[in-house]
Amino acid sequence: MKALSYFILSSLVCLAIACKEPDAGLRADLDQAIFKIDMLENQLSAVRSMDAGDLVHHVYLDLKDELTAEDTTALLAELNKLRRISELKTLSIGKFADLGDRRALADYEFVMSMSFESDAGYKIYQEHPIHVQLKMALEDYLAAPPVTYDYIHQ
Repeated sequence: MKALSYFILSSLVCLAIACKEPDAGLRADLDQAIFKIDMLENQLSAVRSMDAGDLVHHVYLDLKDELTAEDTTALLAELNKLRRISELKTLSIGKFADLGDRRALADYEFVMSMSFESDAGYKIYQEHPIHVQLKMALEDYLAAPPVTYDYIHQ
């Protein structure tokens, strides 16, 4: 499935490069396709099961209102860099879906859910250079500091 995703993504990128001046609609379609591929890959990686006792860390992100589609795509690329941290057992990144529930945390456009085998893995993640760089990069995208929620998977 991942190979198919990369093939589709590569084809779309080649198409965009072949066009000297793609119109805004084509560029928006390409950005949306890249975003959807990333979302599907995130869902597939989250399928790996968590075990009882795993530490689960949720991070809620309130984005600046003025972000463009390109900014959102760049943000997603930054978030996906976390996958290189070996202590992460699972990582899922999602965009808010408005289902009309007034209790929903609608102020947060993105959420990340990740799991670790132990508190020690989480502590290594917190100090990992990729995570530290991400926290600095997020300043360009966030309207407010991230909100987190942690729990032990049962």
